[in-house]
Amino acid sequence: MPKYRQLHLKTLDSFDFNEMPDDFTRVVWMLLMLILDSEGRGIYNMAWIRSKMFPIRQDVKIDELQEAFDWLTNREMIKTYKVGSREYFYLPKWKNYQSGTKKEAESLLPAPPELVKSSSGVNKEEVSAAVLYCIESESELNCIKAFDVYQNNIGLLTSAISEKLQTDIDDYSEEWVIDAIKESARQEKRSLAYVEGILKGWKRNGKNAQKPGELKYENVKVYDE
Repeated sequence: MPKYRQLHLKTLDSFDFNEMPDDFTRVVWMLLMLILDSEGRGIYNMAWIRSKMFPIRQDVKIDELQEAFDWLTNREMIKTYKVGSREYFYLPKWKNYQSGTKKEAESLLPAPPELVKSSSGVNKEEVSAAVLYCIESESELNCIKAFDVYQNNIGLLTSAISEKLQTDIDDYSEEWVIDAIKESARQEKRSLAYVEGILKGWKRNGKNAQKPGELKYENVKVYDE
């Protein structure tokens, strides 16, 4: 959870804010800034939202919370999306009004499909399929975290790479996979094959048998990414 979030003075003059149907909706809107993650995302489930927004209030009803969200959604102040069978939401203008969120923990929730960026050789559908595979796996949060570390250190995901990463998580654990990705990037050997070479070495020799920088994996067949 963040310690601080920003509330701008321009809110007082905002047409959106002043045209909200009641003060409860206004309170919900302002409290959203405190419960969303570093990317302005949340789980679109009123029970989850109430537990985060009003943790010790017993009088807040799911129905009135849903009405407030319906208004905000119709106004396009929030947008909902689905990944697999699960629903999420985000604030489209989050980055315009919140700074310093890069210091917070990385988001564990999947990005909206429309915001997933494509790159040369990897199309939007492939990346979305990779995220979908992760969300529908049994170890959802571990998978999401490992996938995020992979994208930040190695490169974009495809559905084929996501399946191999999930297999590695199942075989070696989330912690080992994440550490192996970071070690691969540190050695400037940015490929899934090298990550898996590190994992095999750790399994064979023990993870702490060699100091960082002493790990060498020669004749590793580069996995086609």
